[in-house]
Amino acid sequence: MTVDYCEILKEENDNAAERFALSLERAEEIVHEREVNEPFRDYFIRTAQFIVTAGRLWKKLRSEKPGDLSLEELKKRNDILYEDVLPEHYGESYGNPSYAVERLGDGYGQLLSFLYVEIRGEIVYAYEGRLSDIAALNETFLEVYGLFSSAGRENGPLPDKKEIRDVLYWYVSDYCDQTVVYRIRECLDPSLSFARDIIMESDLNDLRYLYAFGEYISNAELEIAGFLNSLPQETIDTMADTYTEGYRKGFAVMGRSLEGKKTVVIRYELGFERMIKKAIENFDKMGLRQLFTARRLIRSIKI
Repeated sequence: MTVDYCEILKEENDNAAERFALSLERAEEIVHEREVNEPFRDYFIRTAQFIVTAGRLWKKLRSEKPGDLSLEELKKRNDILYEDVLPEHYGESYGNPSYAVERLGDGYGQLLSFLYVEIRGEIVYAYEGRLSDIAALNETFLEVYGLFSSAGRENGPLPDKKEIRDVLYWYVSDYCDQTVVYRIRECLDPSLSFARDIIMESDLNDLRYLYAFGEYISNAELEIAGFLNSLPQETIDTMADTYTEGYRKGFAVMGRSLEGKKTVVIRYELGFERMIKKAIENFDKMGLRQLFTARRLIRSIKI
């Protein structure tokens, strides 16, 4: 029986909608609270601010239509989402484990930096439409915040590092049936066609399409895409043919048959979509459906 992933995702999102709304409302309150003592107060306020930003992004993406925003507006949004982990700010970002340890202390810094990096993944989830993942991360943040706010109200000692580690452990453990299954599926199931749909359905001459991936878009990606758009179709076809024929001939050289093979994994750098679109068409003719394994955004930025 074929499972419709879109239906599964819709059901998961419907089930998570109330949890998401409540967690977002609580994060908005935390931005203005002063119950946690420094230096941890700054961490929780800044992380809560990001959660609010990601929550608003989720809502905007659900109502926006392609073409609603100009290239400059999309660039500004992208810069705001990623400014905290760009080179000029990375030195004082909680996504930087060294800074987190320096600011929050050994043990606390590593754990809270891990949580912050996971929460920054909400950008990806917002673009991919994965609300249940956002809700789970928000709730984990609130649980950790509760440990620190209780200590702050009572002027007591900081929560034990093991308590924080346990919260993070159970977050990973409790949701592994969701996260691990998804990561396996995106390596095996062509119906998870988020990237393919953008490439095949967008006007690649309009560079606004780049921002639909949810990735950080620097001038490099814009310049590469612009350069490829300046090339004649014959050149693009030659580039794609070299890529796909190299794949096909590689099997022949190794004495292996493509018969029975149904999928092929495509990994590439953003900006090359015009060539990848032709490669997709070539693979379709070979009877190979494409898999695009996701890059996790904070880890893909070159510092």
